[in-house]
Amino acid sequence: MRLTTFVFATDLLWITTTVAQAAVMEPVALKDTLPAALKSCAERMISVFENESTSLKYNYVEDLNDGRGFTAGRAGFVTRDGDLLQVVELYNRVRPRNALSGFLPMLRTVLGTASTQGLEGLPAAWRKAAADPLFRQAQDQVNDRLYYAPAMQAADDLHLQSPLAKFALYDASIQHGTGNDLDSLGAIIRATIAVRGRPDKAGEGKWLAAFLQARKKVLLNATDPQTRAAWKESVGRVNEQLRLLREGNLQLSGPLTLKPYGRKFVVSCATPHHELAAASATAVE
Repeated sequence: MRLTTFVFATDLLWITTTVAQAAVMEPVALKDTLPAALKSCAERMISVFENESTSLKYNYVEDLNDGRGFTAGRAGFVTRDGDLLQVVELYNRVRPRNALSGFLPMLRTVLGTASTQGLEGLPAAWRKAAADPLFRQAQDQVNDRLYYAPAMQAADDLHLQSPLAKFALYDASIQHGTGNDLDSLGAIIRATIAVRGRPDKAGEGKWLAAFLQARKKVLLNATDPQTRAAWKESVGRVNEQLRLLREGNLQLSGPLTLKPYGRKFVVSCATPHHELAAASATAVE
């Protein structure tokens, strides 16, 4: 993801963080989030889109040759952009002298580049560390700080209410990052507002349709030439969200059948009634 230093903006919202804050993961206080069961459902849906699995792939690691170095973990953390470094730094604080500790100097050296030189042993070490619950917690915390929290804050700022709309922002933050480049979540939101206005005027269903179309346009013609080919192949994740919207499933009522790339996956989104009440749906207009 694009997150060494990020500035994410909508009309009324600016959020800033830096790598220097990487190892300080304070609880994220948000006014408007997904209920726990729906958050779990959303993350399994994202795992289908990212790794074609309904289970979070904490042990995943691969050089995709997309200009980002190694891509690893449940959220596709990458060596180029610094979020993978943040995971290892946080893990090293809670579990010093772990399997990944020795890679910290080189991870800092390759920051901002596609190089994996000196990191040849990182995949095996990452997979070994993934057996440690503390390492999985470190991935969860970095994911929530860098991707989930900004997405939910944006949803709150835009007054989005439906689980599908919140999921759409969360999924986009994972793939596009919350930086200030032209392919980022913030840029897609601004492009949507330019066409449709804000959701409270356009109607949530129409606004969400415009947001997903704007995101699809970015995936089909990314400004970053290094990610362009891979992103074209991932447009199925947006098509599936557009399908859910057309079907009127703004509540993410499950079980959900997803087929983004040809293979079918089923994700259960059972939500207790007391949690569902906190995630009111807005009908497609």
